[in-house]
Amino acid sequence: MVSATTRTNFISSELENSIPALTAWSATLSLSGEENLTAGHRSALRRHNIRDGATEIAFDVRQPRNALSIGSGSRGGFSQVPGTMSELWRHSQASASCMRRVSTTVTGKIGAEYWLPTLDDATTRGSIIREGQLVSEQTVLQFGQYKFIYRPYCSDLLQVTNDLIQDWLNGDSQIHESLFKILANEQNLHFTTGIGVACPLGIATAAYVAVTAGSASALGYNEILALTRSLDSGWLERNPRFMMAGATYTTLRSLLDGQGNVIDKGPHLTLAGWPVELNSDMPALATGNKSVLFGNLESYTIADRGGEATLKAFGELRGDQDSTVLCAYQHSDGGLVDFGDSSSASKHPVIAIQHP
Repeated sequence: MVSATTRTNFISSELENSIPALTAWSATLSLSGEENLTAGHRSALRRHNIRDGATEIAFDVRQPRNALSIGSGSRGGFSQVPGTMSELWRHSQASASCMRRVSTTVTGKIGAEYWLPTLDDATTRGSIIREGQLVSEQTVLQFGQYKFIYRPYCSDLLQVTNDLIQDWLNGDSQIHESLFKILANEQNLHFTTGIGVACPLGIATAAYVAVTAGSASALGYNEILALTRSLDSGWLERNPRFMMAGATYTTLRSLLDGQGNVIDKGPHLTLAGWPVELNSDMPALATGNKSVLFGNLESYTIADRGGEATLKAFGELRGDQDSTVLCAYQHSDGGLVDFGDSSSASKHPVIAIQHP
């Protein structure tokens, strides 16, 4: 046992250039009484992302540096990573999910449902009054609610050998990022084409069909222009964008006019002058599909319970194989907040081209 005094003398200003030696030294060092560390020592430790917690100091910078809380369940004991990984979670899911990037996200705290208040004032009008006339009290605002049902998503179990974790510098962060992306991949599919039964209602499923394509497997440039002209003028002022699969975008940018010239020569990721969002889960150019969407994509709302995904490490589940089992969880739902009706494209925030 190394005394607190010996440890305090050992950890000195040379720490700045001694991390490799300290890493090896920490393997045999038993720590106690961190209250004897000076403020200078603690500051140096923090600059190297080294914890000086109540029971230990982790000098091996290759190990996960996230605070863990301990729990138990049907699969045995586990360690749960709290909100300290929020930035990694957001980056991972945004990079893997088009819908996460373009939609509006709200956060609920508890319960199985989330109710989002809504207000429709698109057709409400005021009036002109005469001098001395009483103001009418007949104005009616259409309040409502949109119901989200939290769906429990998980990445499934990932077994990682402890040798791999020890040998792979920063491998823990890359593994965690991959688990978050696995969640995002499944959610993106449902947020795009989900049918709303046992999964979220996707934006393509909910979008109003404003234009019917002339072909079951192709699109003409005139149909793209017709779609942009069908969007309600109120939504045209709110950063409307296209959404389509990458193959569909390539096809549309390759369309030629009667003289063999490319019709659309605008900047990359634009079409007919409007921005384009590429979504790998958008339906292809095929019978019955809504292959192109246009409108205010932020009207699609994603509700997350707790705000972030949860990462759990099951240390006992494959302990006999010297492995740790990881799994990411998140409760989410999504839906398009839409005040339009089936009679016309008016008021619909997102409209679509559908193939016959």
